[in-house]
Amino acid sequence: NSDPCTYPFTWKLIQDARDNWGLMGAPFIPVCCPIRLLHGQCDDDISWKKSAALVEKLGNDKATLTLVKSGDHRLSRPEDIALILASLDDLIVLHKNSANI
Repeated sequence: NSDPCTYPFTWKLIQDARDNWGLMGAPFIPVCCPIRLLHGQCDDDISWKKSAALVEKLGNDKATLTLVKSGDHRLSRPEDIALILASLDDLIVLHKNSANI
């Protein structure tokens, strides 16, 4: 499919979603590394509330959720890409600082 606005839903994608959905049912997900979740509040495919619930389950003070008020599911606008790159830069700095401790 050459249309950049569509996404193919394969059987593997459905299986992966089913296999990994159980994490959301867990009371706590033990992850200690820094995590950055970025979610568009105009995402019609997945509610940003799912990301908020995930951050709560992580119970990790190194996990942050950034809500992009006018962002959609793709977060593909130039300002979205800049935010993604800034988040990656932040994670790289955190990793380098932790390696120097």
